[in-house]
Amino acid sequence: MSESKPMESPPRRDFLKYVATGVGCLAIGAVGGYLVGSGNVTTVTETKTQVSTVTQTVTGTTTTTTTPGGYPTTEEGLAKLIKEAADRYFGLLKDEAKKASIDWRQFEGQVKSLNCSMRQGPDNDIYARMAQVFEEISGIHINLEFTPEVQQREKVSVDILSKTGVYHLPMIDNMHLVKYVKSGGMEGLNKYIEDPKLTDKNFYKPDDFYEMVRKAAGAPPFGAPGDMYAVPSIFHHTMQYYRKDVFDANGLTVNDIDTFDALMQTAAKLNKPSQGFYGYSSRGMRGEGMNIFTWQTFHRGFGGRWFDENWKPVFNEQETIDAIQFYVDLMTKYGPPGVENYDFSATLSSAGEGRVAIGLDCDCWGTLLWNPANAKPPALGNIFSYRVPKGKGGRHAGFFFWSFGVPSGIKSEVEKKATWLWCSFAHSPYGIAAIQAASFLILPSRKSVWDMPGFIDLMPPNDYIKYKVISQTEDSYYDDRPMIPEWPEVGDIAGIALSSALAKERTAKEAADWAQGEIYKIMEKAGYYS
Repeated sequence: MSESKPMESPPRRDFLKYVATGVGCLAIGAVGGYLVGSGNVTTVTETKTQVSTVTQTVTGTTTTTTTPGGYPTTEEGLAKLIKEAADRYFGLLKDEAKKASIDWRQFEGQVKSLNCSMRQGPDNDIYARMAQVFEEISGIHINLEFTPEVQQREKVSVDILSKTGVYHLPMIDNMHLVKYVKSGGMEGLNKYIEDPKLTDKNFYKPDDFYEMVRKAAGAPPFGAPGDMYAVPSIFHHTMQYYRKDVFDANGLTVNDIDTFDALMQTAAKLNKPSQGFYGYSSRGMRGEGMNIFTWQTFHRGFGGRWFDENWKPVFNEQETIDAIQFYVDLMTKYGPPGVENYDFSATLSSAGEGRVAIGLDCDCWGTLLWNPANAKPPALGNIFSYRVPKGKGGRHAGFFFWSFGVPSGIKSEVEKKATWLWCSFAHSPYGIAAIQAASFLILPSRKSVWDMPGFIDLMPPNDYIKYKVISQTEDSYYDDRPMIPEWPEVGDIAGIALSSALAKERTAKEAADWAQGEIYKIMEKAGYYS
C-alpha cells in the first residue's frame, strides 16, 4: 500500500481527532505504552496532525487532585482511572470470547492477515491493542492503516465502489454507508450473524444496539429490510453543556435552556462581553459535518425538513428560515468574536478556557471537559450536560456513527468470514466497552455497556450519563441528516448557505432560497426526478 501524505489542515469532519492532543494525549500518549504493549501490530500508515488545545500545568503538592465530587483533576489521576477501566474490559472481553461457542481459530492458516483502514483518531492505539488480542485468539494478524479522515474516506470509497477488495476492514462513516450499499459494495451481515459457526449470539448480542443505530446500519432505503450492513463502534449526537457554577450564581437551572426561547433568553442574561465572557458557543465553520452537524438540532427542532415524499427539496419552508434566523441571532449576539469560524476544536477551547456559559456540540464534551488537558478552573469540574433544546418539532440531537462491515470486493468467502469474526469480536458488548473506556470518549453504540461492572465509575459527576442515555433513546434520529448517497453535496450546500447568513452576506430567507435551488440541481442530476 502507498504511503499517505500529511494534510495541510485538519479535515472538516474529523472532530474526534481533536481529542488527540487533549484526552488523546492522555489515553494514547500517557497510557499508550500499556495499550500497545510489545505486540507486533503493523501500522501501515500513521500521519500525525498537530492541533492546538488548552492545557493545565499541574505542579507541586498543593494542586487539587479531585473535583468536589471526587473525580480526578490531574492528567495522572485520570490516566490511572482510564488504565484500570481499560484493563478490566479487555480482560472481560478475552474471558467472554473464550466461553463463546464458535472456533475463533477456524480460519488459521487459510487467512494470515486482514487489512484495516481507519481514520486517524484518539482510539487508534486502542484498536491496535484490540488487534493484538484478536490475533492471540484467532491466529489472524490485522494490518492497521491510520490516515487523516478526508483522505481515508476517499481511499475507502474508491476501494468499496470499485470492489477491488484492498481493505477487508474499512472504517465507514454512516453518512456514506448508503452509497456503498446502493452500489452493491457491502455484504449483508445477517447471513454471518445467523450462522452458528461464525456467531455466538450470547457473545455478540445482535439485538443490543440502540434502535436508531440498527435502522441506520440497514442503510435505508437501499438495504434489504431487516438486514445490517455495518457494525457500529460509536454512536454520538449533539448535547448542550453549561457552566453549573454560573447557573447556580444566577438562580438558573436546566429548565432555562430546555427550549429554544429559554436558551436565547438565558444566553442574553449571561452574556458579559466586556468581561470576556459570552452567553453561547457552537460551530460556525461551514460544512456538512461542521455547522450543519450542530445546526441540524435547530433545523429539525423548529420543524424544518430537507425533502418532501418525492425527494423534492423543501429547504426554504418557513420553519427552515426561522431555524437559520434563530441560529444567526444566537451566535452573533451572544457568541465570542470569530464564532463564525469555530470548529469542534474552537468550541471545545472556548468552554474549557471558561469563556462561555452555554455550548452545543458533540456529546463527547461530557468527558472531554472534565479532563485537565482540555479544561482549567473555573470551568474544570463545573461543566455539566443536558439534552438539546426542544421546539415545535421536538428535540433532535442528530446522529452519527463510525462502523465496520464486510465489503463485497473481498476476494474469497473465507476472507469474508474471517473479516466478520473481527467485526463481531471487536464490536461485541465487551469489545465496545473496552474501546470506550480506553479512549475515554464514552459513546457506546450498545445499550448493555452502561450496565457493565464499574463502567459508570468512569464517568464524571456532571449528569452526562443521565442525559446521554435519554438522548440516545429519545432525541436521536438517524435521518436528521438524510442518509442518501448525495448527502455530502447537499450538506455542503446547506453549510455554505448557513455560513453566508451568519456572515450577514444573505438574509435567512435568501440563504434558504439559494440552497433550495442548488439542492434541487444536485438531486435532479442524480436522477431522482427522471
